Amino acid sequence: MVAISARTAHPLSKNSIAIGAAWIGVSRLVVASLGFLNMLILARMLTPEDFGLVAVATAIIAVLTSMTELSLASALIHHRDPSEDQFHAAWTLSLARACLLALLLSLLAYPVSLSYGDGRLIPILLVLSCSIVISGLRNPMLAMMQRQLVFWQEFVTSSSRALATILVSSGIAICFRSYWALIAGAVVANFIDVVASYLIQPFRPKFRIKGSRSLFSFSVWLSLGQAVSTLNWRFDQIIIGYFLGKAALGGYVLGSDLAATPTREATNPLAGTLFPVFVRLRDEKAALQRAYLSAQAMLCAIAFPAGFGFALIADQFVPLVLGEAWAGATIVIQLLGGAIALHTLSATVQPLGLALGQTRRLFHRDVAILIVRLPVIVAGLWVGGLLGLLVARVAVTLGGVVYNMVLVRELIDTSVSRQFLVNLRTALSTCTMIIVGLLTNLAFITSVGHESHVYARLIAVVLVSALAYVGSLFGVWRATGSPAGPEREILRILGAIANRFRKMGKSSMIIKQSGEQYE
Repeated sequence: MVAISARTAHPLSKNSIAIGAAWIGVSRLVVASLGFLNMLILARMLTPEDFGLVAVATAIIAVLTSMTELSLASALIHHRDPSEDQFHAAWTLSLARACLLALLLSLLAYPVSLSYGDGRLIPILLVLSCSIVISGLRNPMLAMMQRQLVFWQEFVTSSSRALATILVSSGIAICFRSYWALIAGAVVANFIDVVASYLIQPFRPKFRIKGSRSLFSFSVWLSLGQAVSTLNWRFDQIIIGYFLGKAALGGYVLGSDLAATPTREATNPLAGTLFPVFVRLRDEKAALQRAYLSAQAMLCAIAFPAGFGFALIADQFVPLVLGEAWAGATIVIQLLGGAIALHTLSATVQPLGLALGQTRRLFHRDVAILIVRLPVIVAGLWVGGLLGLLVARVAVTLGGVVYNMVLVRELIDTSVSRQFLVNLRTALSTCTMIIVGLLTNLAFITSVGHESHVYARLIAVVLVSALAYVGSLFGVWRATGSPAGPEREILRILGAIANRFRKMGKSSMIIKQSGEQYE
């Protein structure tokens, strides 16, 4: 999956990465399935204005949270040998930060409600402030399991959160049809996450700040960068809610989340392993270059068809699954789905920069993007409303991709053209998938009509497009001599899975034969 040199084979192998990715993959599958089901229930029970109201509060909280973020977990992973004092310091600082943030949000609740002209924001912000305090109690020891590429805890915590969220939020939505369903689910999810963190990794925290200085030396620029990055990606929600209203914001938020879901859920199993992998390879430039390009190619091979494919079927998916009330989300998915997929070309820059300790460079990158993005987004909204904002966001995203690829060239001496070329077969296959999908949709409409057999048409477009992508990808790969790339890694992973099932089958047969002999 990621190229590893022989000298690092003993601490880090493809199997350890694959196992880590498998655990994250299973957890993401469970979480995505539960989250998608929860979203469908909430979308049917609640209105776009309900989503928009809560989105205003969560956007403000996200910005303030990021501005006080300490990034202590990343600092512990990056540290070569963290001490017990540093774990206690991480827990103490995390809780103190959460309490201060909760106090700040409580003081801002009334002014925010006046700004948006909605008194309901006061109790919403107060309840979510309590949730922030709960999250500050999370066990910092889980960072070490991630550092050692042990990811089963990710499955336990994320699955527990997702299950608690769907039970609480869907239950309240069905019974009361209230926006409090969204808030209650988030609060309960944080509580379950904290409890699970201590059940997975026993830890008796103590109030202590000794050892915090070394953590801050790594995390200060990373924290500032995260604050800027969050402002980058939440600012549009704040201004949409203020200028276009909460109903428009609700459709935008749900559409944005849906547009990002296929790419996010398809790539997170591998992306979640990259930071600790890059940390272990940071002293070997050639191995790190190969690992980066291999990871980037694999992520894009998954993200491109997922993101562009979902954008392709958005006009059919939204009315069928969410209902006509959410028609405004269609254009959001269509424009952002592909842009978010293309962003995968530079999604691996963050773990690479963290592994190399280049947090200051990452901060400068985030500031540069913010300086460009904010005026472009505002101008887009001013000129073209929601559509103008979406077009502006796509343009800024594409510009950011190029900027990040130039940064990679500076960090590990890998040219921008090389970063593009390793994904050329994926890009060509994605274009083939889009053309075939459009032709299939057109042929179906021409033969049976636009309103007839809508479910059959959706299924046909999905299946034919998927087959076109896979066939084109592996066809071009074989035609070019089967070079190293994501295709070979996919075949290797499938082969490993098949071997595992064969071994399980042989073990079952041996057990059965032993039982028969005993009888």
